[in-house]
Amino acid sequence: MFQADCQHNGLVLAMDSRQQITKPETQADQDIIRNLNSENQVVTLDAIHCQKATVQNLINSNNDYLITVKNNQKTLRKTLHDLAITTPPLSQYIEYDKSRGRNIQRTVSVFSLPENIKSAWLNSQRFIQVTRIGTRKYKPIDQTVYYLSSRQSNAQTFAAKIRGHWLIENQLHWVKDAIFKEDKSPICHFQAVTNLSILLTIAINLFRILGFCSITNAQTWLYGRLWGLAPNSE
Repeated sequence: MFQADCQHNGLVLAMDSRQQITKPETQADQDIIRNLNSENQVVTLDAIHCQKATVQNLINSNNDYLITVKNNQKTLRKTLHDLAITTPPLSQYIEYDKSRGRNIQRTVSVFSLPENIKSAWLNSQRFIQVTRIGTRKYKPIDQTVYYLSSRQSNAQTFAAKIRGHWLIENQLHWVKDAIFKEDKSPICHFQAVTNLSILLTIAINLFRILGFCSITNAQTWLYGRLWGLAPNSE
């Protein structure tokens, strides 16, 4: 199941059910982008979607992109890595994360792009290097991740967008897995699994619209309301 999520309010804006054999995830995301009813937004995507066709669809939809670059684009990643070593950044932003067993320093650096990458990747304007150094649950962390974007924003703005992208993992995917136990569901038929995922997404969207940041608190509130409506509930 591929879906488009809003960083600002945690709502799911669009979904595409797929069977991996008939519709790869990269095709599913391109279908959603073509039909997404939004303009002038920054769409953040994982590395699997770092494809020129996806970039083309985003620009055609009058949106911008911020896409992770990993080893599925080895040449591009190596080029960005080498440029980050030899080129001074246009801007830099440092933030610290000391939550949930983490003690991490993140350094976000923004660089200009050479013309050969700009011509190869439609409307690309900047690349971003994010280094994470520190510990997570007392285990050392030293990571470097690269991003490609069609925006000319500063490091602090890009840092907020990247942070918002990973917040979706907590707001939606973790909620489905940890609270609704979606991954442990005994349902295995494709259509039934799809229907369940859609229903859970609708429920989460309704809770978000009602203003709940915590789905657990939302469930408690809903159970209380239903209990109050039950006969002989006093």
